[in-house]
Amino acid sequence: MMGWLFGSLVKQFEGAAKDVVRESSKEIANLFDDKLYPLADKLDYIAQESINHAIERSEELESKVKVDIQ
Repeated sequence: MMGWLFGSLVKQFEGAAKDVVRESSKEIANLFDDKLYPLADKLDYIAQESINHAIERSEELESKVKVDIQ
Protein backbone atom coordinates (compact mmCIF):
# COMPACT_ATOMS: atom_id res chain seq x y z
CA MET A 1 0.00 0.00 0.00
CA MET A 2 2.77 2.42 0.91
CA GLY A 3 4.65 1.61 -2.30
CA TRP A 4 1.62 2.50 -4.38
CA LEU A 5 1.14 5.75 -2.45
CA PHE A 6 4.77 6.82 -2.81
CA GLY A 7 4.87 5.64 -6.43
CA SER A 8 1.90 7.84 -7.22
CA LEU A 9 3.52 10.77 -5.42
CA VAL A 10 6.77 10.28 -7.33
CA LYS A 11 4.87 10.22 -10.64
CA GLN A 12 3.17 13.51 -9.72
CA PHE A 13 6.54 15.07 -8.91
CA GLU A 14 7.96 13.83 -12.21
CA GLY A 15 5.03 15.32 -14.11
CA ALA A 16 5.42 18.64 -12.30
CA ALA A 17 9.16 18.66 -12.94
CA LYS A 18 8.61 18.02 -16.67
CA ASP A 19 6.19 20.95 -16.79
CA VAL A 20 8.71 23.23 -15.07
CA VAL A 21 11.49 22.16 -17.44
CA ARG A 22 9.23 22.65 -20.47
CA GLU A 23 8.24 26.16 -19.37
CA SER A 24 11.84 27.06 -18.50
CA SER A 25 12.98 25.87 -21.92
CA LYS A 26 10.38 28.09 -23.58
CA GLU A 27 11.50 31.08 -21.51
CA ILE A 28 15.16 30.48 -22.35
CA ALA A 29 14.31 30.15 -26.05
CA ASN A 30 12.39 33.42 -25.88
CA LEU A 31 15.33 35.14 -24.19
CA PHE A 32 17.60 33.95 -27.00
CA ASP A 33 15.14 35.18 -29.61
CA ASP A 34 14.45 38.51 -27.93
CA LYS A 35 17.84 39.44 -26.49
CA LEU A 36 20.78 37.36 -27.66
CA TYR A 37 20.12 37.05 -31.39
CA PRO A 38 19.55 40.80 -31.92
CA LEU A 39 22.73 41.50 -29.95
CA ALA A 40 24.64 38.99 -32.07
CA ASP A 41 23.29 40.66 -35.22
CA LYS A 42 24.45 44.07 -33.99
CA LEU A 43 27.90 42.75 -33.11
CA ASP A 44 28.14 41.05 -36.49
CA TYR A 45 27.21 44.32 -38.23
CA ILE A 46 29.80 46.27 -36.23
CA ALA A 47 32.49 43.69 -36.96
CA GLN A 48 31.66 43.66 -40.68
CA GLU A 49 31.75 47.46 -40.84
CA SER A 50 35.13 47.46 -39.09
CA ILE A 51 36.46 44.91 -41.57
CA ASN A 52 35.13 46.90 -44.52
CA HIS A 53 36.72 50.08 -43.16
CA ALA A 54 40.05 48.31 -42.65
CA ILE A 55 39.94 46.96 -46.21
CA GLU A 56 39.18 50.41 -47.61
CA ARG A 57 41.97 51.95 -45.56
CA SER A 58 44.48 49.31 -46.68
CA GLU A 59 43.49 49.86 -50.32
CA GLU A 60 44.03 53.59 -49.90
CA LEU A 61 47.44 53.01 -48.35
CA GLU A 62 48.33 50.56 -51.11
CA SER A 63 47.45 53.16 -53.75
CA LYS A 64 49.53 55.82 -51.99
CA VAL A 65 52.52 53.46 -51.73
CA LYS A 66 52.28 52.61 -55.43
CA VAL A 67 52.17 56.31 -56.31
CA ASP A 68 55.13 57.03 -54.03
CA ILE A 69 57.13 54.18 -55.56
CA GLN A 70 56.44 55.32 -59.10
